[in-house]
Amino acid sequence: LARRRYGWRILPWAPPAAAPPAEGTLPPDSVAAVAEIVATARKAGAAVWLAYHPTVGEPGAPPPPGRTAFEGFAALEGVPFVAFADHGIEIGDYEDIIHPNASGARRIAGVLAKMLGTRDSEGCG
Repeated sequence: LARRRYGWRILPWAPPAAAPPAEGTLPPDSVAAVAEIVATARKAGAAVWLAYHPTVGEPGAPPPPGRTAFEGFAALEGVPFVAFADHGIEIGDYEDIIHPNASGARRIAGVLAKMLGTRDSEGCG
């Protein structure tokens, strides 16, 4: 509230923004969420893999902090990690920055098929 000449006025207020996470780390709630997913899947008897999609500007640049953090988390938890950018999959293989296009989906399927020891993804839609 702010006192004005002719009464009180409600001012817009937002809580202060949290400090950004340190370089190469994930926000604590992200780490906790991923750890919970891994624990839940393992408890159910599932094999867990962590796949990292490329980010804008990644090819030829140092790994982004998110990738470094997820890769470190996977190593600590003993979870196999795959970064699709390491297999030639680039941001151009996506319709937007999240969803792969048709050729990107085929390329991702091929990487995962090889990692899982299954047949090649030829013919996958």
